Amino acid sequence: MRYGIRKLLKYPTDPLPPPMLRYRVSEDLSTSRFLVVGKASARNLEILFDRSGLAIRDCRRVLDFGCGCGRTLRWLVDSCPAVEFWGSDVDAEAINWNSDHLSPARFVVNKEWPPLPFPSNHFDAVYGISVFSHLDGEHQAAWAQELARVLRPGGALVLTLHGPKLDPTGDEKGEGCGVSFRRTNKLKGIHPDWYQTSFNAEEFTSQLLRQVFSVVMYERDGFGYQDAVFCRR
Repeated sequence: MRYGIRKLLKYPTDPLPPPMLRYRVSEDLSTSRFLVVGKASARNLEILFDRSGLAIRDCRRVLDFGCGCGRTLRWLVDSCPAVEFWGSDVDAEAINWNSDHLSPARFVVNKEWPPLPFPSNHFDAVYGISVFSHLDGEHQAAWAQELARVLRPGGALVLTLHGPKLDPTGDEKGEGCGVSFRRTNKLKGIHPDWYQTSFNAEEFTSQLLRQVFSVVMYERDGFGYQDAVFCRR
């Protein structure tokens, strides 16, 4: 199905990221698919948070962890104008573009490893769309603790990831630590070696997050073809 760009954008003059920034997010150069997927992701997030009892629109401050060039965040900024949105990513070029074009949201560059440049208990809600789906188990453990740190008590986290059914090896338990991490030629030269493709065993994910969150709910296929995890601190 083809979509007219003017029909997808609320304002036809809204800026779009350059092709390579879009490709680093989706491995796709299609402008219409970038917009369609971003809008659908924003809506799915709002539904997940609504079901949790903590609506994004009612939050004071929200973080998009691994925001890329704002594919999802651009829609939330528009639908929740009272919320103070932040985005963080290791892609400095994407962060610079966001800072110039996606105000009033604010943006920071984060490093491969924690910490994030925020104080503890800073956010009401944090989400990471398809970030843990690219990290090995060691990175996932470190970032789970860090995302818990920047959330206020009672705050909510939503993560999406590749569940076991998507693992081409059919390895339900993952390799060793519960995560099948693979470096692929598809991502070579686009992402660093530590940010490739991962497939999580459900049990591993739930146990990891229960170490730092009081409530963990895992939903297979909860975010399109990816699994979703909802946590409360």
